[in-house]
Amino acid sequence: MAKRPSTRPPPNAKPAPGKSDLDALTARLEEAESTLAAIRDGHVEALVVSSKQGPRVYALEGADHRYRLLVETMSEGALLVGASGVIVYSNVAFAEMVDEPLESVIGARLADFIARRQEHTLHALLEGAQTHPASGEMLLRGWAGTERPVYLSVTKNSPEETAGVSVIVTDLTAQKRNEEIVASERLASAILEQSAEPIIVCDVDGVVIRASAAARSMAGGRVLRRHFFEAFPLQTRTPDEPHPVQSALRGITTTGHELQFAVVGRPSLSFLCTAAPLLDDSAKILGCVVALVDISDRKRVEAARSTLLTAERAARASAETARGEAEASSRAKDEFLATVSHELRTPLNAMLGWSQLLTNNALSEDKLAHALEVIQRNVLAQSRLVEDLLDVSRIISGQMRLEVQPVDAVRVVGAAIESAKPAIEAKHITLEVALDTTAGQVLGDPTRVQQVIWNLLSNATKFTGQEGKIRVTVRRVDSSVEITVSDTGQGILPEFLPFVFDRFRQADGSFARRHGGLGLGLAIARHLVELHGGTITVYSAGLGNGSTFVVRLPYVGTRTTPVPFLPGLPVTDFQPPTLLSVPELRGVRVLVVDDDDDSRDLVVSILEKCDAITFPASSAEQALSIIVSERPDVLVSDIGMPGMDGYDLVRAVRALPDVRAQRVPALAVTAYARTEDQRRALAEGFQLHLSKPIEPASFARAVARLSRGLSAAPSS
Repeated sequence: MAKRPSTRPPPNAKPAPGKSDLDALTARLEEAESTLAAIRDGHVEALVVSSKQGPRVYALEGADHRYRLLVETMSEGALLVGASGVIVYSNVAFAEMVDEPLESVIGARLADFIARRQEHTLHALLEGAQTHPASGEMLLRGWAGTERPVYLSVTKNSPEETAGVSVIVTDLTAQKRNEEIVASERLASAILEQSAEPIIVCDVDGVVIRASAAARSMAGGRVLRRHFFEAFPLQTRTPDEPHPVQSALRGITTTGHELQFAVVGRPSLSFLCTAAPLLDDSAKILGCVVALVDISDRKRVEAARSTLLTAERAARASAETARGEAEASSRAKDEFLATVSHELRTPLNAMLGWSQLLTNNALSEDKLAHALEVIQRNVLAQSRLVEDLLDVSRIISGQMRLEVQPVDAVRVVGAAIESAKPAIEAKHITLEVALDTTAGQVLGDPTRVQQVIWNLLSNATKFTGQEGKIRVTVRRVDSSVEITVSDTGQGILPEFLPFVFDRFRQADGSFARRHGGLGLGLAIARHLVELHGGTITVYSAGLGNGSTFVVRLPYVGTRTTPVPFLPGLPVTDFQPPTLLSVPELRGVRVLVVDDDDDSRDLVVSILEKCDAITFPASSAEQALSIIVSERPDVLVSDIGMPGMDGYDLVRAVRALPDVRAQRVPALAVTAYARTEDQRRALAEGFQLHLSKPIEPASFARAVARLSRGLSAAPSS
């Protein structure tokens, strides 16, 4: 605080020379009177008194009255601590902090009021204050040993003030309590959120004010601010017993009480409930806390234990059932393998027998044509079986791909009908067709959509007897194009209807069955329809009542003009081959490359039948030398060959320095028949792709196109 300068002259001041002692005394009295007047008027704050030890300064009691009043009324503790660590001044606030009378505080050491474990910290704090203000948290120790968290701010006194330091003590008890409350709240929230068991806190009225994540999940909805019994409809095992929550709100703790939790549409759960009252410091009930432990599994184990004998019997029965299913699965696999063997061997038998008769010239003129027809028909049947197996493999492996484009439903259905007509007419089945030419287009792969319809027609033909009837319709239904194939055949048993589209499933899988096939056609049809985003369903009134298959494909638009029924859409995969339209290839020079002698000889024979000039090669290396020397007009090559394969060959040809040889058109004839194989062949440098087995007329026409330099859509 600021100090007024004393009106008293310095002790060593001497009276003016020449004055008598009386004058000097009078002057001193006047000086004393003026000093007293100044003190009374509050103009003097301190006196300087000379002594043998030197001048000493004494502060007057009223001089710092205003400052003392401020210090005495402040809530923080205020201390003046001498150089020896003794408290020379303390306000009332500090005395109250340490629970000591003020007179006991003054004259005591500050260290006496600090927790003993922190005395070294206090010493460091006081030492540090000698050079700059210092501060830190400490613990005050009261007379009863209680400790109070405080914050000390220590400042060294100025030289003209009392030696030592000034200390301001701030009580942190409330702040620490708030921090503890916040930490406790966070801990409680964390416990509630992380607890695997439901925990619920209710107020004194039983209204839920807190709930763990498990409790909220258990209730399946909002629980806060709802009454416990509304949010958690838990019922005691014996209705006459008081509910644990009710007991807790009356101050009674309940542990291990079994409750049932049941909600409509959900399985009943069993819980052990512990409920305890929440009390304040005066033991007043503020609410209750409820903890639930799910014992549903334990109850189920107990129930299972009590019915162990029944469970064992059920297990034995289940094992028997599983064994039966495994045996049935094994039989189904054996039956399927037997069926595959049968379906492959049957055409091979006919082909081998008739071919041997042809080789031995053991056939009359009229039998010769029949033998060729039988061989041709069985080759197509075997090819169809292989294609079905490949399609199933693609379906299982997820490799089935579609070449999607706008497809006129009427044209595709018409093409499928044309390909199926010979078989239908052979059984004298009446075919009724009702195709709405304005039905519109679907987005799909025309070949695969045609395959679906052909499979349905083939199935209808197989199971419809002589003089039966098959009806095919196409129409628009809302946002779909609906294609229906119905027949008057043998129908389907009701118990077999759910399995009609399953792979390898046939209503009659015995060796005595009347109809052949692998049972794959309908399964393939369903998968293809689903790939197109459509649906396929089947209806049948039972045996002898025929069946109806309905295919619905998403409608994508209508042509500007109606399309008449045009059955001439190419049906390479399904139409029987013919040798009547083989083109003439007179003078066309064709290089044939295949490592398989029989396949190469067949291709050479077809070409020579058309008067082409052939250059056979058994390897790609041999073919490269022939290309350079003979300059062929067309290259026909297999793909899968040892060493340099067909792809390597066509790349090498395209890299030849001779421009004419480099540009020779190439046809890939291969057993690699997938769509991706076709795309790769064209990307590598082939102009056309045909899959084995080849149909002679189609093959010859492809060679003719390439020899004339005409482009042709690749087919497989």
